[in-house]
Amino acid sequence: MVAMVSLTSGRSQLATFEFTGSFQNTTRNTPTSVAAGADSTSFDLVNLATKNINNTTDNNWVVQNWNQGSSIDSTEYAYFRISAESGFLLNLTQLNFQSSQGIVAGPDNAQVSLFINGSSTASASYAYSPTLDASIPLPAFSWDFIDIQDATSAEFRFYGWNASAAEGSLRYDQITAGGSVTPVPEPYEYGLIAVTGLLGYGIFNRRQAKKVNQV
Repeated sequence: MVAMVSLTSGRSQLATFEFTGSFQNTTRNTPTSVAAGADSTSFDLVNLATKNINNTTDNNWVVQNWNQGSSIDSTEYAYFRISAESGFLLNLTQLNFQSSQGIVAGPDNAQVSLFINGSSTASASYAYSPTLDASIPLPAFSWDFIDIQDATSAEFRFYGWNASAAEGSLRYDQITAGGSVTPVPEPYEYGLIAVTGLLGYGIFNRRQAKKVNQV
C-alpha cells in the first residue's frame, strides 16, 4: 500500500516513520513524511506479526514471531519501500533508526539490508545487536552506507534471529531514510552536455595544433 501523506522537501529525508499513537490506530505504521517526488509504503511485515499491545505512551512499533534459529531467515522481515515518481530519481545516503528487544526474549541478532530497483540481491547490509532496553527513546543506530545515485526504488528490510521464544519481539521507532529526490534530466540537457564536450575537445585540439606550429 502506498501511503498518502504530506510531502516535504527531498533534500535530506526521503521518508520518516514515527509510529505515533496506539496499536488500535491502524494507520500509525504509515510514514510521517515523504519527500516531494517520491512515494513510500507503510512499515509492513512478511511472515511476522505486530504485537497486540497498546503503545499510546511508548509510540513505537512492536514486531514478534522472529526466527529462533542461529542464522538469518531471509523469508521473514519488516520493510518499507520508497519509489520515485515519474520524472524523478532517488539518491540515498543513510538510514537512522531506533530499536531494542521487546519485553520477552527478543532476537539477539538483527540486520537491515538495502535492495535497489527491485533487485533480489542486497546492495548493502548493516548488522547490529539489539538489547533489552525499556527506556524511551529507544537506543539509536545510524547506518551511513555508500551513496546510491539515480535509483528508481529502494527497499529497506529489517531482519531478526536467534530469539529465545516465538513471542519475543523487536521494537522500532524514529526510522528515517536520508537522501534526496532529483528530476530526471531532459533529453535536451543530454544534448547540451554532448555539445559542450565536443566544443571543449575542439578548443583543446586547436590549442595543441597552435603549439605545434609555434615550435
